[in-house]
Amino acid sequence: MAERVIFSRHAEAESNAANVLNGDPTRAVGLTDRGRDQARSLGERIGSEELDLVITSEFPRALETATVALDGRQIPMIVLPGLNDPRGGEWEGMDLDTYLAWAETAHADAAPPGGESLRQVISRLAAALRAIVARPESTVLVVGHGLPISGVLAAATADLDDRTVYAPVPNAEPYVLIRSEVERAAERLERAATRRPARG
Repeated sequence: MAERVIFSRHAEAESNAANVLNGDPTRAVGLTDRGRDQARSLGERIGSEELDLVITSEFPRALETATVALDGRQIPMIVLPGLNDPRGGEWEGMDLDTYLAWAETAHADAAPPGGESLRQVISRLAAALRAIVARPESTVLVVGHGLPISGVLAAATADLDDRTVYAPVPNAEPYVLIRSEVERAAERLERAATRRPARG
């Protein structure tokens, strides 16, 4: 089973620079020049790690971050959709600050038209964490997104609340968790997904 998991948000993407919502992995949104520099820096920071597997979301910005960070290292890479950013539905491409202002005060089951609610995101993220720790590889790099990773980091140390779920996560910053912490995060996310009180 996975003993160490290194979580990192993707490097700066074109959508970040434009401050727009991108919750659709089929859109070709790549990294900025600054983002590629961040990804290379991430690679340098984890260069001494004996990685056995890399797991990314479906989004091009996560895949590109991992590819640039690995810089030719021959490490197996797989995609796990449970790590995806929330689907924005009809709000795809809207101003990101406007979306976040809504999301931070919305009911846990509220979702943009055609999009995903926070409860749905938490539920699939918990399942993704269970899948990650069940992997046979010992050390795993996971490249994902701000909200899912903030949820993982918060749940690894305490029960979730709205402030910690939406805590900012810097781009291309590695966070190392051991298996027991990832399992604890999965358990708390599962509890939040099934018992979370209504917001708003």
